[in-house]
Amino acid sequence: MSASDSQQQSFSRLAEIIGLSVPDDYRAIILDYPPHLTTAVRAMDDSDSEGYVSDVELPRDLEVVVALNEEARLDYLITPEGGECKWPQEFLIIGETGQGDYYCVDVSGEFEGVLQYDHQSVGWEIVAESVQDFVDFLTEVFCEEDADPDDELTA
Repeated sequence: MSASDSQQQSFSRLAEIIGLSVPDDYRAIILDYPPHLTTAVRAMDDSDSEGYVSDVELPRDLEVVVALNEEARLDYLITPEGGECKWPQEFLIIGETGQGDYYCVDVSGEFEGVLQYDHQSVGWEIVAESVQDFVDFLTEVFCEEDADPDDELTA
């Protein structure tokens, strides 16, 4: 599937922000977005009161992804020791938890898979071995009837 003009502009803007091209596996997921995630609600009561997975954990709208990446790079991150650090340029934010943490991929290839940034510890942890594994996890947690609501990416 090919990108629309607006998607191509967003991919180009993301490439400017991260200094490298947007990973092919992420691009493929966005261009052929899993339809079940567009209707997967985040609230435990199955209402749309907390939005959809396609709005937060893995935004379908690339303008949202651009905004997340720009926002994360505006200020310094405060470390637990009180120091400051900048968001790593090579970490492409692909979503968020809705609780102040981001999901990202390291476009430099030093770390493979999807990482979760924990804003309290100011650290990163690999939560999925690939973008597709991340989609599979989101599907398991938010779409399957027998999913355990206590499942977490950092389990």
